[in-house]
Amino acid sequence: MNIREKLARINWPAILGIILVLVLVYAISQIPAAFAADATLNWTHPTQRMDNTAIAITEIKETQLDWAKCAAGNVFPLSVDGTKAVAAPAATTTITGLTYGTWCFRARSVDTAGLVSDNSGTVWKQYIAPPKPPVITSVGGLVWELKTHPVDGPYLARVIGTIDAGKPCAGLAPQVGFDLFTINPKDARLTKRPGPNSSVVAQCDVT
Repeated sequence: MNIREKLARINWPAILGIILVLVLVYAISQIPAAFAADATLNWTHPTQRMDNTAIAITEIKETQLDWAKCAAGNVFPLSVDGTKAVAAPAATTTITGLTYGTWCFRARSVDTAGLVSDNSGTVWKQYIAPPKPPVITSVGGLVWELKTHPVDGPYLARVIGTIDAGKPCAGLAPQVGFDLFTINPKDARLTKRPGPNSSVVAQCDVT
């Protein structure tokens, strides 16, 4: 059997389907990471024990870290969302995958004999806050080119731009069955130039 015959016997639709499924699974697995943040924690190791005797860095085994979504008042809740042990003498680590919210962190020192300190004071930080709202700078309407047919009279020919709400009218437009008024073209944002023998009309404030 030659190579061409072997290739012809391969179930290409099934293989392509498997590849597509793998690509989709990978893409979906990346979605949470796109909306997660990292927190880098730094701390200083204790230099004394509870009885005020000195403790050397070589006597410290590790630092145990806890983190959780803060309870009311930015205090540590009753349960933790994650824990991590960092071997001494390291005094920094990064917590990944934190979503929107205010997170509380605390730490404990563990010595080489297995004795554990009290929890540190809680520190808190808010991650991935939603964006501030946009500021609406204008509320406007469409600007029309008004033409006059020799038999049928005035008609709206086409949209030629927009205008901010509150712009004053220059005067009443010919009656065409719409609540539209003539405006000064300089008051509008025109995207097309009005033709000859035509008027520029829009919804505006009658002066």
